[in-house]
Amino acid sequence: MPRDWRHIENLDRAAAYISRQLMEAGATVSEQPYQMQARNQNQGRTYRNVTGTLGPATRERIVVGAHYDAFSEYPAADDNASGVAVLIEVARLLARESLPLGVDLVAFSLEEPFAEGAKGTFRTPDGGSAVHATSLRKAGAQVRLMFSLETLVQCHYHDRPRLLRHVERQPQPRPDHRG
Repeated sequence: MPRDWRHIENLDRAAAYISRQLMEAGATVSEQPYQMQARNQNQGRTYRNVTGTLGPATRERIVVGAHYDAFSEYPAADDNASGVAVLIEVARLLARESLPLGVDLVAFSLEEPFAEGAKGTFRTPDGGSAVHATSLRKAGAQVRLMFSLETLVQCHYHDRPRLLRHVERQPQPRPDHRG
């Protein structure tokens, strides 16, 4: 299921999944829709960031972000999916805590290049992180700290047979294991 800039319907499905997961974790979820400005066949089409907010409504906040789009038609299991998985788990863990200030857990869209060697939306106003940063600045929010969850797991597809052999050799937990 490609999640690049051309496959908006797949990006929307991913955004809906992330929204549900953040909501189930206990976050207040909102979407930040925006239109692509770049001059290409998707100019004017709507993309979205998903934000799960935890803690009190404070002007000062912490932002934790990951992007859910993918480069081209690759599966993007390493940087994109690993960052989103950690983002959702951070939401689950923080929801149990009494937080002293607001925490925004943001899943960004449009953070990948369009094609090999092309700049795409990375470091442009169309990038989801740029859209979110602009909205924070306009709202007068003070960001104390921003964590970018990027490439937390790295898997080289040419290593797949070796990785699978490694996984198969790992001890499996017994069904009665309580550890």
